[in-house]
Amino acid sequence: MEDTAPLSISNEPEPHTKDTTIASPESLQSIEQTIELYHSLSSAPAIPASSLSESQAPTPALSSIPYWQSVPAVSLDPSEDDDMRSTWDVKKDRGRAAEVAKALSEIVKVRHRKQETTNLWVQNRIAGMLAMCRLFSSPKSKLSWTSASELAADAVGHGSPTYSRKLRHWVTEFERQGMDYPSLPLTRHGRFDTRRLFDEDLSTKIHEFILNLCKDQPFFKVEDIVDFVATPAMQVAMGTKATSISKRTAQRWLKRMGWRYGEMPNGMYTDGHEREDVIEYRTWFLAEYKKMERRMRSFDKDGNPDKLLELQEGERAIREVTHDESTFYANDRRKQGYWHPEEGKKPTRKDEGVSIMVADFLTPEIGRLRDEIRWVQLRITPVSLIAPLISEAQVFFKAGKNRDGYWTSEDVFSQARTAIEIFQRKWPEEQGLFLYDNATIHKKRAPSALSATRMPKGTQRWEPSPGIRMRNGKLPDGTPQSLYYPDNHPTSPGYFKGMEQILHERGLFPADRFLKAQCGTSLSKCPPGQAMCCCRRILYNQDDFKQQKSHLQELYESAGHLCLYYPKFHCELNFIEQYWGNAKHQYRETPLTTNDEEMLENMRECLDSVPVESIRRYSIRSGRFMDAYRVGLDGPQAVWACRKYTSHRTLPPDALWEARARG
Repeated sequence: MEDTAPLSISNEPEPHTKDTTIASPESLQSIEQTIELYHSLSSAPAIPASSLSESQAPTPALSSIPYWQSVPAVSLDPSEDDDMRSTWDVKKDRGRAAEVAKALSEIVKVRHRKQETTNLWVQNRIAGMLAMCRLFSSPKSKLSWTSASELAADAVGHGSPTYSRKLRHWVTEFERQGMDYPSLPLTRHGRFDTRRLFDEDLSTKIHEFILNLCKDQPFFKVEDIVDFVATPAMQVAMGTKATSISKRTAQRWLKRMGWRYGEMPNGMYTDGHEREDVIEYRTWFLAEYKKMERRMRSFDKDGNPDKLLELQEGERAIREVTHDESTFYANDRRKQGYWHPEEGKKPTRKDEGVSIMVADFLTPEIGRLRDEIRWVQLRITPVSLIAPLISEAQVFFKAGKNRDGYWTSEDVFSQARTAIEIFQRKWPEEQGLFLYDNATIHKKRAPSALSATRMPKGTQRWEPSPGIRMRNGKLPDGTPQSLYYPDNHPTSPGYFKGMEQILHERGLFPADRFLKAQCGTSLSKCPPGQAMCCCRRILYNQDDFKQQKSHLQELYESAGHLCLYYPKFHCELNFIEQYWGNAKHQYRETPLTTNDEEMLENMRECLDSVPVESIRRYSIRSGRFMDAYRVGLDGPQAVWACRKYTSHRTLPPDALWEARARG
């Protein structure tokens, strides 16, 4: 805008056609008088062109100011007019003040016509600036620069000297910077519409950032989201009105997106639950279990058989027996309950206390695996009692260096032998299906079992365990293969043949290249996808080595029974887990104990108090999970379906479709 030469304003008032009373600031006693004066000046008639320059042309009346979008604010120096010196003296040039008022009015009209919005703070500032310029530039006004600003500040509801000083600064800066919209004293209020964060694309980016962050650490902070929004990539994604956000805005976004702050609730363990190798084994396990179901006894919640057995000639009925171990702690007690502030606070133990492990077997029909084998006479003076002698497979174990030691595979085998004796005594005509979890201690192989993990490559004296030779393998045609030379061998009597000779006899050792014993320090160091990289890898992939069963499986099969292992990370398939939870819930209500004997007594009472009806319901629930996985549902889908449908061992078809639709 071109500069206009300053006008000489006389002290005499200009002639006008309408009488208007001009009040001085000292005569105004209220806000109402100030507003009346402002409207009086705004509605004054036009001044003849002969008496006013172009810059003093009357400006339109102040109209209602809409909400506007905002941009970065102009900095404000609150010092008294020291920074207001420019090429013109706005304090004396009333014509230039009228020009500023005209520019402000045009901005208001244009933005109102375009329906552009801003916040109330900027509206109030523009109203004060416009009132100040009109009060000062009016030909009928004798107000000074400072008096006009004070009167305008009082008119918009800010009568303090500080706000009038700000009005003078804003008007000067607005004129100096070109009298366009960016030159206005804009604020940061409403600068960024936080609703944009809920845009699908922006929300997806923030969600992906949070998920990647949680891969390396279990929790994240609100500040992480604030910092992520401030990154250049997010600023570009948010557009020209991008800005940083506050912690409170990030918290509102998290709540709106379903995130909650607090202690993380426990749920089904899913780490590895949907791993490829786990799903492959789960599919095989469910298929094997399905083959046996037609011969398997199952019961409803009342203990009645819910199906007829389908036995072929020579087959026996199968009875399911599941196994597991659990540990009880002396100080594991209820943490929540009613209390009164006036009651004295009692100190509680912070450690878990001593532990006692219990290992047991459960069946859906009778609960714990036990048998009353005979009645004995107990002579207690002065009377004699007849009591049953109960044989049971339950084992209590006090783990610890100075206690019973540590639970080993030998303890597992000893308990398994007891379970076999009880089962055969109680159900001699039936076959047992003993189910264990997929723990290393349960899957240990027999000392003589085939294993390629420790075999030497060359011929030498070697045994997997002292005094125990490795059993025979099988050649590709199915004939037995001894892994040791005969005792009458001329050069190596009774020696272990070594992996190289074993492969030569099987026709698997390459004749055109050298083959090392092992890649690196273990089989895991072999190149991915390579089956012929080393001697150990080749033997490891042979059928007789791959099909080698565990010691437990060989023990049960030698007694005419079956043994399977649950898939890893699938505790929901073993109904004994819920049995432990019920017993521990009751154990937490018992009084604190001071020694192992009292703790053992509490444990026995809690374990025996779980009703058989509850155990049957647990078994039915595990059956629903098996059916859900068998038809292709994943872990979360199976959890949802089994919670909704609780009356049958299998899920209805509608539940499967609904679970898949929910994802």
